Parts: sequence; structure tokens; C-alpha cells
Amino acid sequence: MHSQLTLIAKLTAKPEYADTLGRTLQGLVGPTRLEEGSIDYHVHRNNDDPNVWIIYENWRCRSRCAFRAAVHQGRSGHVP
Repeated sequence: MHSQLTLIAKLTAKPEYADTLGRTLQGLVGPTRLEEGSIDYHVHRNNDDPNVWIIYENWRCRSRCAFRAAVHQGRSGHVP
């Protein structure tokens, strides 16, 4: 059974926070790639709308990703 998991998230920031969101997301790249089970983690900015960011990540194990999601669930994606 293949347990790899791909996650894709689209985040839309208010215009005044788009760059802050981007810096925050970029700051997660290194630590996330070091997590056990991480295959890759990429952050992309939409070419047509600079307020939109896309996160693309792959994980070796669905259960590890579920654990990670549960840990981060209490942390809102809200950028002040």
C-alpha cells in the first residue's frame, strides 16, 4: 500500500499582509523539509494575484502528516 501524501494549500492574504505572509511561509520551508517524513515543501506566489500563495508538500507517510496537522491545528494561519 502506498502511503505517500500530497498536500496543496491556497492562502489568500489581504493586500497589506501579502508580503508578510510570504515571508512567514518561506520561513517554514527549511524547518518543514527537516521534519521526519518530509519529501519536499514548496511555496509559490500566484503570478496573476500577488495576494495568493500556494503551498505544495509531499510526505512519505500519511500518519506522520496527520500527526503534523493535529499539532498545527491549534495554530491559526492568521497573520496579524
